[in-house]
Amino acid sequence: MKRKESVRVDRTKAQVLAELRAHIAQVAPVRTTPGRVPTGNACLETQLGGWPCPGISLIEGRPGMGRLGVILPTLRRLTHKGQRVVLVDGLGWLHPPGLEGVDLSQLILIQSGTRTGWVATQLARSGGFPLVVVLDPPRLGRGGRTLQHAAEQGRCAVVLISENREPSIPLSARLCMLPGGRLRILRGGKTPGIEIGWRSIEADSLGLSGPVGRDLASSLSDLASSPARTGEGLRE
Repeated sequence: MKRKESVRVDRTKAQVLAELRAHIAQVAPVRTTPGRVPTGNACLETQLGGWPCPGISLIEGRPGMGRLGVILPTLRRLTHKGQRVVLVDGLGWLHPPGLEGVDLSQLILIQSGTRTGWVATQLARSGGFPLVVVLDPPRLGRGGRTLQHAAEQGRCAVVLISENREPSIPLSARLCMLPGGRLRILRGGKTPGIEIGWRSIEADSLGLSGPVGRDLASSLSDLASSPARTGEGLRE
């Protein structure tokens, strides 16, 4: 009798453990290997390996230095593959028709005003977009960590385009526009980084061959002497 009872108890424990493991598998976060969103540019792909996903990347530089040109090949690639991407524009200066080569039917532009950080966080967390680009966001403060967690939850690559780096934001990659047509790439947002000749990259590969904006076009011809000015509709 005791032997039979022992067998029954063992079976009950096994069943409980099986049920517990099944429950944990359902409610626990899935651990996946971090991926990359292709940059669409061979040179950047070699040095950066794609935009970290999930993760936050920063394109840092003054307006007029060609900041938007860094992300344009990605926008072109994703939209032509039928994937929707989002641009969050807090200042309201972006003119979408100037983004030559981008399928605008797959592009969502949100003029977020003072709620740029909150809007970007909701979009990143939604899981509906592989890429969320945030143009000149205000200081995020603690919201930077919130944005990072949102990107992880939504398996999303977030790219900030800004004049300054905010130390409180955990960066997976940082790209700094430099005078003289140079671009410094820092993985993990740390120094030292890799410098490449930005002027040596063909304009067509960046999607800058058309009327993307006066400042963006002039940055390829002479980045070193190109002052920061305000373009018509597109100041990047």
